Amino acid sequence: MNPYLPQKIVTRPKNGFPVPITAWLSQELTSDIQSVLLDPGLSIGEFIRLNKIEEIVKTERDNRSAPLIWALYTLEVYLKLAIPKKEFYSTSISITGK
Repeated sequence: MNPYLPQKIVTRPKNGFPVPITAWLSQELTSDIQSVLLDPGLSIGEFIRLNKIEEIVKTERDNRSAPLIWALYTLEVYLKLAIPKKEFYSTSISITGK
């Protein structure tokens, strides 16, 4: 590559690339994200208050909240695909000792 690229480019540190999460949330994936995260049978609702998830999904669409919404969405999709609901509940930890 050295004969074709300037030395400045060849020797610069690696760089990541931006992921357009905010654009995805406000355009292409809006309905998918809302249908997944506003579902009453939300798996992550066992760990996170549903009203807070609903508040974030319905009101927040800025650069700050986009990574959180994306993380909640991907976690929920993962839980739905990887762990069947019945198995998910049978492996839950009881804190009451019963």
